[in-house]
Amino acid sequence: SSITADFSGDNAFFNGNITAQKGERFTEGEKSSVTVNASRNAKLTGNVSVEDGGVSNVNLSGESLWTGKSALSGTEAASNVSVNDNSTWKVTADSAVSTLKLSGGTVDLEGGAHQIKIGYLSADGTPGTFRMDLMYHDNQLATYEAATDSDFLYVGGGEGQTFRVEAAPSSTATGLTTSPESESSP
Repeated sequence: SSITADFSGDNAFFNGNITAQKGERFTEGEKSSVTVNASRNAKLTGNVSVEDGGVSNVNLSGESLWTGKSALSGTEAASNVSVNDNSTWKVTADSAVSTLKLSGGTVDLEGGAHQIKIGYLSADGTPGTFRMDLMYHDNQLATYEAATDSDFLYVGGGEGQTFRVEAAPSSTATGLTTSPESESSP
């Protein structure tokens, strides 16, 4: 079964959580699919959870905003997020997605989120921006994985584009060595 919801325009909004999961009546191999499309300044607030046998697709375009987290549970769960055209995903807690297409949009981890796990990262056209809380501690990976004041990205694979990393205003980079461009590629 599949559900698609479209939200478009300045007055379009959705508040609530969405869960995609395999139901009791599904036959073997069948998946539940939920697609949410937000465009032209639409606002979405809530978490998207995908359980075993479920698929979610969240598509933001035209300066839309999603405030929430993405959670995966089980080996057969898939969450696909696309952030385009000056749209923003304000990540409110640690999140995981199967794929993230970041094309001219922003994934903002400032504040409540500490990390996002991305199975596959890509962009069409102009790659987007990750806004992150960045605090320098030392040069040890384990320190940053355990830190609560510095955000972390896990990327499993990608197409080799370069994405911008922007330090949130509360960040401190004292002692951090950076190149003239604060960009990284998966």
